[in-house]
Amino acid sequence: MDSTLVGQGGVVDDDVSVLGWGFIGAGSISDDVAAQAISEKVVDPVAVYARRHEQAAAFADRHGFRAVYSTIDELLADASVEAVYIALPHSLHVDATIRALRAGKHVLCEKPFALNAAEVRQGIAASNDRVVAEAFMIRHHPQWQWIEQRIEDGSLGAIRHVLWSMSLDFPEPVQPPTLPGQGSILLDVASYGVNIARMAFGSEPSSVSANTVDLPSGVDVRVSAQLQFGDGTAQIMVDARAPRISTVRIMGSNGYIDVLNPVHAGADGIARLSYRFGDSEASDIDFVRAPQYALQLKDFARCVALGERPAVDLTDALGNAECLDAIRLSASRNGQLVTV
Repeated sequence: MDSTLVGQGGVVDDDVSVLGWGFIGAGSISDDVAAQAISEKVVDPVAVYARRHEQAAAFADRHGFRAVYSTIDELLADASVEAVYIALPHSLHVDATIRALRAGKHVLCEKPFALNAAEVRQGIAASNDRVVAEAFMIRHHPQWQWIEQRIEDGSLGAIRHVLWSMSLDFPEPVQPPTLPGQGSILLDVASYGVNIARMAFGSEPSSVSANTVDLPSGVDVRVSAQLQFGDGTAQIMVDARAPRISTVRIMGSNGYIDVLNPVHAGADGIARLSYRFGDSEASDIDFVRAPQYALQLKDFARCVALGERPAVDLTDALGNAECLDAIRLSASRNGQLVTV
């Protein structure tokens, strides 16, 4: 089996200006994004807001943000803030996005952009000429860009099947959720599989059949869904209560790609995939040091500067939300086939 090592030496500088960013939300994901983006010098850290002021102040100290605000509207009134990154609880995403858009800011919102398709449409209605993107950072990772290129150039042939299977071994929640969508494995993890399946097929599914396992609180902790794309299928299987493992395979009429580190690199910093096209021998590729959060923010700035479409814009976010809605509806009907 052949093996290739692909180095990723950081974010390459170009002529795109660094944006002044306001972070709305100061939790663990914001920590990861800020640390990487600031290290790679792709953001100007202007301001931060969190629902707990002391959390925002500590966040600002860690990452060098110049201002800490007690309300979202105060942050949005700061003229130095050109774009906002939103990483609040899922149910608060759309309200914060619309307020930011009305203030004239560009918006990068964590996935899921909204709880459902109806909320995404509210964001679309408010977007005007601002750049708005859903933060599926994996779409900016070199391994997924390599995969997209292989799909587009026909190396895989016609896509026949996508399998996204992940288990997370998440701990039991210490208290019931206080906000809609909080703790949902469908919104948190299965949404990745839906997005990748839609990218691979280059279309929206025609129908969905799904089942979920829910806690007494109503939070889903296991999802099994089959999506129909013409004569191809995608299977999305995610379990929050099983030992950690991931299996992602994209199969085409001319080969396959197995993705061994689909969301985050391994402990050694390497994201590895295996592939085989046509009659060639199976090969491996190791992608090393890929700062996908920084790459995401850099690409967002490029879209702002050049007026280009983000990799995951609101049209894409709407397609994902409609599919997640269909999964939820099918599960509520004991796996009944639902048209998307």
